[in-house]
Amino acid sequence: MNPRSFRMNTLLNLTGGGLMLLYALLLPGILARAMPIESFGAYLLGVQFVPFLMLLATPIQQSLAPRFAQMNSEGGVSGSVELFGTAISLLAFIGFFATVISIVASLLLPSLLNWSEEFASVASKSIAILGVATSLTFPILAVTAYSSGRQDFLWENLFKCGGPFVGLATVSIWIFFILPEGNQQLEPANIIYLFALVTILMAILIGYFGSRHIPFEGRIFGKLDRVGLINQISIARGVLWWQLCALLTLSVAPFIVSGVEPEKVAAFAVTASLMTVIAGLSGALAGPFAVKMAQYAKSDVRTRTDLFLKLQRPFQLFLIASTLVVLMLPQWLLNIWVGNILAQQIPSLLMPLAIANLFRQMTGPYTTALLGLGQQNLLWLSPAVEAIGSVIFGTVLGFLYGAEGVAYGVLIAATFRLILTATHDLPATKAFLRLSILDIALPFNLKIFKA
Repeated sequence: MNPRSFRMNTLLNLTGGGLMLLYALLLPGILARAMPIESFGAYLLGVQFVPFLMLLATPIQQSLAPRFAQMNSEGGVSGSVELFGTAISLLAFIGFFATVISIVASLLLPSLLNWSEEFASVASKSIAILGVATSLTFPILAVTAYSSGRQDFLWENLFKCGGPFVGLATVSIWIFFILPEGNQQLEPANIIYLFALVTILMAILIGYFGSRHIPFEGRIFGKLDRVGLINQISIARGVLWWQLCALLTLSVAPFIVSGVEPEKVAAFAVTASLMTVIAGLSGALAGPFAVKMAQYAKSDVRTRTDLFLKLQRPFQLFLIASTLVVLMLPQWLLNIWVGNILAQQIPSLLMPLAIANLFRQMTGPYTTALLGLGQQNLLWLSPAVEAIGSVIFGTVLGFLYGAEGVAYGVLIAATFRLILTATHDLPATKAFLRLSILDIALPFNLKIFKA
């Protein structure tokens, strides 16, 4: 496996993020017309449940890449072999655990959220089947983590984009070319089974071809390095914390909506998916910097800070521009995208969710930088406050004002997070990055503001 240039890795990540942007635009546009709106919303709850399962595995994957990078730079081939074997065994076990969680959640959530029988029949099946399919792909993350650590982000992006796009392409062919003319409605169960099958098959293919570029053999039931296992879980703990907080912030919201205004679940999830796209593209810009940060000496604070500012400037320009584009989407374009009924429900949700996402994503490169430095455990307060606030404010305002209340609850929580980043996180990490809140919000050396 040959390392790729920093520029090529950034391009690969941007391409992957761009493809997921396209996917997020195409999925509602196709499926909203292929199934009833309420069934579509129920199906999307299964899609929203998948990130919760990935939360069990991605902290391991993301913390593995810098470790592989460090071992490779030090010539530690034997250490890489042991770490890879430990990782793939751990991810296989986590996959089994996630399978159990998916089945239990599909049985408990209908009664907990008081879903109607028709809504529950689709939502439960979507959560269980998509959850199990996703869980079976976890061991493949060891392959993508190793390749990322070797400065090759190709396999990570193939894993991210392959299953969703092949599944959507298959569904589109089924709808537009196989179904009888004039009947473009599919049974929700058929769509669920198809996406699950494609997810598994694509993961197997990516794992097979990706592993052929690894210069050693890794077995799921190989030798387990107990010390390495404990260390890996400890390193992943901080990543797990802020990813859990991120999911509680936004992915729980559609479930809250399903309990207070189920007919707007689809609109809320579709609107939130636009924010997820912006976050994904932002992450694509920031992704390679975690590995880059790990290559600098711990004492070289000035160089790390300068690197951070080089990232933050184009990042902020992109973030502000993309948020403005989303806020100015015309109604006729929304009609073309998801149809008239769903499009009419989106505008009232768009503004609070877009601004909340802007506030949250401002701190993205800062979080990425600390991940690369192994200091992610320091970021515990602001994500927790946002997550808990999002659930509390979203639930209270949701019962008072419906789906719009949930959206404004998310915005209030994001505002609190930004305040805590300035007052708690930045002062606590000055030994690693010498930054102020203006370096986060206005990273352009505007001395008039920094005087």
